[in-house]
Amino acid sequence: MTNKYYLLKVWRSRGRDAAIRELKKLTDADALAVLSPKTASFPLIYALYPELKTRNYILSGSKAIFDAVCVIAVKLEGKDMRGIPDEESLKWILMTGSEYLGSSPEQDEYDEIIDYAAALYCDNFAETEVLTQLADVIYKRNRRGLFIHDLSSALFRTADPDTLRHIARQLLSQNEFDVKLTCELMGFEYHKTANARKALYDEYTSWLKEHKDYLYITGQYFNETSEPIHVRHDREAKALGKKIFPKDRTPVVPLTENEYAQLLAMRGDPGRPHITYYIDNDLPANGKED
Repeated sequence: MTNKYYLLKVWRSRGRDAAIRELKKLTDADALAVLSPKTASFPLIYALYPELKTRNYILSGSKAIFDAVCVIAVKLEGKDMRGIPDEESLKWILMTGSEYLGSSPEQDEYDEIIDYAAALYCDNFAETEVLTQLADVIYKRNRRGLFIHDLSSALFRTADPDTLRHIARQLLSQNEFDVKLTCELMGFEYHKTANARKALYDEYTSWLKEHKDYLYITGQYFNETSEPIHVRHDREAKALGKKIFPKDRTPVVPLTENEYAQLLAMRGDPGRPHITYYIDNDLPANGKED
């Protein structure tokens, strides 16, 4: 087998059934050569899944391919995921597969698998390169009327400042669908003029630069409300200058006794017990008061 991209080319030119037939003709050794992270893509693994799940020798050749098949099995067959796939495996799945747009009805099934992989990645890892690509996928799906709520929920659970800035930049898009979606995702007021949108973008990016260390996840998502505010900032953390973890609003570096005394003074209750650092006293992500 001299052409390592053979199966990929067959799938792209002749479709799933032809690619599965060709895979069945290959020895395990040849199959390993054409099914590596460098020579395959996640959409190809999805297409070949009916055959791959029976070829244990092939799956033993690559952790990324093995993890990809496991992710597919969870969604298509209800199998349990034993542990979290490697970061590199999930990154490969999402970087090679998240932008794939196929034909209905398989697209809905495929998107559910991608959304599951994205949730695993966003809840455990957070490399901006991957997150911004997922943000772009949300816009691409939205233009085609495809489901975006699970993917957007996973993405906003990272509260990644660079990703938030990337999303806000779509205010400057020439595509009205993109602009309106940005307003829905970020809780912005919709403006019709380009000048007003640019002013809002500048205002938000300035606010984000000042507050990026104090962001936390609200837990509001589209499956609960039509106007979620996904990310807010913690005023007490900002006043103390203490960076916090977005998921639980606890300080990255524990408070000193002096900082804790300042916190109690801000709350006006010097006798408050040592239980929690932060309370719900914040601004929404767009910097406007509720």
